[in-house]
Amino acid sequence: LELDGPRTPAKRATWVQARGEVAVTIARHKGTWSSDRAPIQAGTTMRCGPYTFEVVRAETPRSGEGLELELHTTDRVERVTSWTLLDGDARHELHRSSSMGSDGASRVTLQCPVPPGDALLLVEAWTDPRDVRVPFSLKARVGEMR
Repeated sequence: LELDGPRTPAKRATWVQARGEVAVTIARHKGTWSSDRAPIQAGTTMRCGPYTFEVVRAETPRSGEGLELELHTTDRVERVTSWTLLDGDARHELHRSSSMGSDGASRVTLQCPVPPGDALLLVEAWTDPRDVRVPFSLKARVGEMR
């Protein structure tokens, strides 16, 4: 938890005290959905249950190994907890390297260790997220947490 404010703390302060609420999202259950098998190339649309992803870019990354995959969606991509490409019998776990969103749309960049051929996309995501407000109260000596 980081507190920031004008002149916080005052020069002679020995304690800082704060109270408030932190908004968090919680969930208990996950679902798993897969797309149909399709070529992993720009322009391909992959539907995974409630999620629809358009492949914007699929190319060798600057490091020269594997595949960098950029997907576009208007769905709640922050609920997705894992991404996998299934290429025949091979299973490739994808690692999210970046996400950005604006105006209800998101772009997600994923890294795959090897470039797959035709594959299906498997996503796991929270199915029951809800927002809650959690109260907090803290008192800290300036320079240390208590």
